[in-house]
Amino acid sequence: MVGRLKASKGRGGPQGDGDAACRANNACSEVSKQNKCGALMEDRALLTALLEAAASGNKDSLLAAIRKVAQRYGTRNVAAAEASATEVAEGGEATATPAKRPTAASGAGRGDAATARIHPEAAGKAAAEGTECELLGMDPDLLLGFRDGEGRTIAHFAALGGSAEVLELVLRLCPSAPNARDSYGKTPLFTAASLGNTEVLQLLLHNGGDAAARSKGGSTAVHEAIFAQKGEVVKLLLERGANPNAVSSMGTPLQIAAVTQQQEILELLLSHGADPNNSQGSDSDSVSAVDREHDITASVSCCSPFPPALILAASKNDCSCLQLLLQHGADCNATDSEGFTALHCAAETNCIKCAEQLLKAGADWETAAADGSTPLDLAKRHKAEAVAQLLEHLGVSPHQRRRPPQKSSPKVSPGYWGEAPSLSITLDPSGTAPPEALARVEKLKEAGNAAFHGKDFAAAKEKYTLAIDECPKVTAARELLGVLYSNRSFTHEQLEDAQGALADAQVAAQLRPEWSKAHYRLARARRLEGAAEEYVANLWEAFRLDPTNTQIREEMNAAVQAARKAHKDRASSATQPA
Repeated sequence: MVGRLKASKGRGGPQGDGDAACRANNACSEVSKQNKCGALMEDRALLTALLEAAASGNKDSLLAAIRKVAQRYGTRNVAAAEASATEVAEGGEATATPAKRPTAASGAGRGDAATARIHPEAAGKAAAEGTECELLGMDPDLLLGFRDGEGRTIAHFAALGGSAEVLELVLRLCPSAPNARDSYGKTPLFTAASLGNTEVLQLLLHNGGDAAARSKGGSTAVHEAIFAQKGEVVKLLLERGANPNAVSSMGTPLQIAAVTQQQEILELLLSHGADPNNSQGSDSDSVSAVDREHDITASVSCCSPFPPALILAASKNDCSCLQLLLQHGADCNATDSEGFTALHCAAETNCIKCAEQLLKAGADWETAAADGSTPLDLAKRHKAEAVAQLLEHLGVSPHQRRRPPQKSSPKVSPGYWGEAPSLSITLDPSGTAPPEALARVEKLKEAGNAAFHGKDFAAAKEKYTLAIDECPKVTAARELLGVLYSNRSFTHEQLEDAQGALADAQVAAQLRPEWSKAHYRLARARRLEGAAEEYVANLWEAFRLDPTNTQIREEMNAAVQAARKAHKDRASSATQPA
């Protein structure tokens, strides 16, 4: 159940191992009475009941859990708490007589003050909400003191459950709920945005939720919605004041939309003021006042680690997105950190339509990258005959000089952002997978796992290879085959065989494109071969598919920081005298 204390997912061994033990809950409480706080955080049974009820969308179960909280941590007797809980659930007179709310001494209280300043419509409800808490004998926001291992509150789980009725109850009892932060600085708005639940999102916004709230990594609910391909949510957030140019450690909203080829969302962002040349991070509210009110310190610098959106669109051969960006003023001669332009990408991949669009917009066909390569050089090198023919007949560029690299973003190349190669096996969609054959495969897989854990990687590789050979090549066995290729890729990595690790990881990712671990194996293979940009890109895809995985998040953040440092070092050395 999603409400239980979060268990971190281990990636230290082949598929088949169980999740790691639940992490200790060390999140800080936001309720005003600190002595209560420690007790309720240790009440695991009540914590689980409260969060599971919120996540399930079951109002009756949630009320039962709230009654127990009121009985145990409230200031009134048991009978009064039970009667008051019923009154609050029915909505009776609970909001009829405004009363002064107790003052919270913690981050929740500071969040309330910020919410009142930014959202006056929410401030008027505070007194009535305080009355409901008094009926139950609880301090306002007391329930926000219950948090799981990742710092998520009852409000986060109510947003996850998607029940407007349950969320309304939580909001009545916890006026600071819309802007409550988890350990990563994310509010319930992020959860609702990632699920595309506009009803819950509107409820949070109406009750003071900040559409422009930033996480510790600088991301916003807009980033979450774009990752989840929720265009309606993106539109709603932008209309409510979200920043279309917010820069996070994963780039700008425009960069994400470009690389995931979401033309409608790209158009939405551009129509709401997104800057197509914002890869440098002209982000005026990098750490907003609201974030400071919540003691959130964004760890992201005001610079996206990725190339301009136009280069990303060209690398995907997405002519529609490329044209849209050009129409909104994208610099057709913008470069990545190695001096490559969108035209270099089009030449390398032989996309004649993209090349024509860029040339029409004024792209310089003689721009040389840091290694001296022009678009024509790349077209010839990669046998891109159509683009090579087009460029050969252009003659001398009207541009007077070849410009040096302008953008501090990593180099982009074909296949960047995890574009998969051709599948090396073919599955029979109508074939069957005999149980006896699958049993033999499972036995070989377990033997491979045992050898792996015994650090006999050569033997593990042999067992996984036998299992792959034995496994029926049918669609019904797709998931099992994906696991086998993933495991063998991991074995290749341990044997420092970059080519073998990459080949198997690519097959695993194509067999199971929805599986985060396959993309993680692909990332590790890229790292082994020294392809830093592809390594970060595949880590991003793995994290997108499993955003709760702390190991991937930490590794990705470290990789991004390393890429930034490498770029900074290159830039510094380039300015030193010979």
